[in-house]
Amino acid sequence: MFADLCMELLQEIGSQLAFRDLKSLRVVRRDIGIAMGYLFYSSVILRSGNLTSENRCTAGDIWFLKRLASGETGWSLYATALRIESRMRTTKLQFTSDAVTEDLFVSALESMTNIRTVFWRVRVYDPPWMIDAVRHYLHSLPRLDDLSVVLDTGVQLPLNWTLSIQSLKVEAPCCRQCRIVNQVSRIATGSHGLTTLHVTGFNDWSALWSTLRADNNLSIRLREIKTNIITSDLLSYLCSYSGIEILCLTENLTVALHPKVEGSRAKSDRLADIFFHSVLPLHTDSLVELAWLGAFEGSWSFGTHNVHAISTLLRLRSLTVSVNAWDVGDVEPHRNVVTLLFRMACDMPCLGELTVCSLAPDICRGTVCLRRIRSHKNKVRRLVVLAMEIFGHEILRRTSRPTWRLWIEPSEVVPEYNLYQVKLSRARQGPHEILRVYCQVPQLF
Repeated sequence: MFADLCMELLQEIGSQLAFRDLKSLRVVRRDIGIAMGYLFYSSVILRSGNLTSENRCTAGDIWFLKRLASGETGWSLYATALRIESRMRTTKLQFTSDAVTEDLFVSALESMTNIRTVFWRVRVYDPPWMIDAVRHYLHSLPRLDDLSVVLDTGVQLPLNWTLSIQSLKVEAPCCRQCRIVNQVSRIATGSHGLTTLHVTGFNDWSALWSTLRADNNLSIRLREIKTNIITSDLLSYLCSYSGIEILCLTENLTVALHPKVEGSRAKSDRLADIFFHSVLPLHTDSLVELAWLGAFEGSWSFGTHNVHAISTLLRLRSLTVSVNAWDVGDVEPHRNVVTLLFRMACDMPCLGELTVCSLAPDICRGTVCLRRIRSHKNKVRRLVVLAMEIFGHEILRRTSRPTWRLWIEPSEVVPEYNLYQVKLSRARQGPHEILRVYCQVPQLF
């Protein structure tokens, strides 16, 4: 009976399976294998490290390249996602200069013409011939939409600005790569259909946001932005238009404590005021996912000073906020910001996921006190969980507002996040609506 289903239904079932289960299902029957071939061959991984190492390049690697280069495999027909990475860190002494391997690598890439999504990890000792081959291949793809590049320390971005893509994600961990900002700016301004931009690392991306805000680039209105360095130029760009849907501004201690990035509490609070009072009102009707996390406690955290700006985002489906220790400890329940946060969340009809984080204390700004920071974050997390439980009991005792009830139940689904599943029941609205709440401690580095 299963084999009698149409191909569309079989592929829909296959899309819900893990890769291992999909691989087993393909060998059940020939017709099922044909239906699942589109999903099985939809992505391919090339381990570039094995091809550049004298000790790792095996007969299996060469055989796989030959199969790809022949153009007769399912990957040549169906592959839409390509991942190029190396799990090992090679050295210059391990390079091979086998012309046959180079030609096979180029031919294997050229056989896959339907690729639309590429993830490329560029190592510091990747040979020039491989970087050139991948760069020429990317510029030859007719329908490349999504490009993610992760750069090793000391590696320049091996691209020019003739790409036309919809999504660009660049992770550049080294702060010395000043040219990368200009390269990303040229790629972004040259891709008029660009809607998603992720830029992370130690680089100051102010020049990028200023370029996008220029009069001749106003047609580039990003719908998704993720970055870990918040600057006035970024906020100015966000104030230049409306319609962003996903916005994630998350700093970490590694970035915040770096000499080129580190700022004062006053500067951080000033940027927070601009964000809540000038940026958010422009994107009220479009935001569906919002996250903002400073590295230290301050005005970026949720509180009475920004609850009004956030409560107007009625289309939000996912929200990530942080809280200050002084707003959750040694305060009366009705003044606890967690209570305020839950009351606001109950009035947001589309909200399905809420993440509450603790941050490093402001007294540690400019210093590295890992033990003190870790202890402080864990203490705040425990206070948040306690406030959640108190709020849940308070709701159960209420009789003056029978239109909705709320339960807070511990769950083991995501134990490392201390997941609490909050069930919100609204009168006259059918089944229970689920609001998942994560109380977590962000990674220090």
